[in-house]
Amino acid sequence: MTRPDLGLATVLNGALLIGLLAALTVLAATFFPPLFFITFALADVAFAGFWYRRLLGLDRFAGGLRTRWLAGMIPLVCAALMLAVLRTWADPEVRAGPEYQAAFLIAWGAAMIWVHVLSSLIGLDCLEHGLEGRNPAVVWAWVGLMLGTTLAVAGANIGEGPTEATTLVPMVMAVAGLLGVWAVFAAVTGSTASVTVERDQPSGVRLAGLLIAWGLILGRSVAGDWVSLEATLRDFWHDGLQAVLVLLGLAIGVEVWERPRRRRPCPPMVGAGILPAVLFLGFALVWLWWLGGWR
Repeated sequence: MTRPDLGLATVLNGALLIGLLAALTVLAATFFPPLFFITFALADVAFAGFWYRRLLGLDRFAGGLRTRWLAGMIPLVCAALMLAVLRTWADPEVRAGPEYQAAFLIAWGAAMIWVHVLSSLIGLDCLEHGLEGRNPAVVWAWVGLMLGTTLAVAGANIGEGPTEATTLVPMVMAVAGLLGVWAVFAAVTGSTASVTVERDQPSGVRLAGLLIAWGLILGRSVAGDWVSLEATLRDFWHDGLQAVLVLLGLAIGVEVWERPRRRRPCPPMVGAGILPAVLFLGFALVWLWWLGGWR
């Protein structure tokens, strides 16, 4: 069996790999748009085909029917959410052009591939470690990661911009921020082991809520019309990272208190999983309400 938790070094190495892929993506989209979209369109289709072929080929007892349905539907839900944002709040040229919508769906697919690679490296592969390993905690954490990443990417697609790069740069910032703060959280708390090694479902639900909350905040911080790189960085810090770091501190305290330990090896789902997840999501929604509409 694949080792489920490889430690901080693997997280950092994976994050560096994802950062390199992201930088190459932005450069390719800026200077060679046709090559970028053709390459990643093929990669997205190949990845989706590989994913669903593996899912449909699983043993009928792997993970349970409801969990398998959840794993199969989440990518479709995320794609539908992205398409709704592109058709509603994106640049008017994107809203009016199906070819632009397809292009930015391709970019979202690239981001999902990056995140999937990183999650697989640290033992959060939904199919191998979640369904085949019969570990629902991994599935819940993976669901949160997919939704959080999609929300971060969707925020970058809200508003007007003169080029593809003015969407892709904020997108990379938001996704990199999400993965970076998650790496810090995992390093400080050891939460990945609670999910992958101890197979604690409340830990998986708690992490899912946290990742979705971070995705909401970071996506909102890069939403709006493009003005300049300086303005984008300023909004990313004031509207996003500051709140994300506050939530990080709160989440670390909750994780230390609620994680499995010798005196309480099986924490309750409601008190240790659902309620903290609702707390994290409530924090994000209050922050978005306080910020108001994007500019």
